[in-house]
Amino acid sequence: MWWGWALIVIGLTSGVLGVLFALAQHDLKRLLAYHSVENIGIIALGLGVGLLGMSTTSPMLMVLGFGGALLHVLNHALFKGLLFSRRGRGGAGHRHA
Repeated sequence: MWWGWALIVIGLTSGVLGVLFALAQHDLKRLLAYHSVENIGIIALGLGVGLLGMSTTSPMLMVLGFGGALLHVLNHALFKGLLFSRRGRGGAGHRHA
């Protein structure tokens, strides 16, 4: 049970700090990197909720937590990969003399 609470605290901390650090960035690659930190926090939060659901034998909480974490992993992998590849291509191809 304590693992669930630990993951929730870690997830909340990572999510909030990732957003705060991302707000202070002017470089797009760093902004995307800190946004990844925030997304990892959201995933950890979902895993923590799923573990709490397992420990309290609440199937609804377990499905929502683990399902949300899994869907967020898929969403983050797809869209962050596209954003990083677009940023890398656009930065190298648009140099003006």
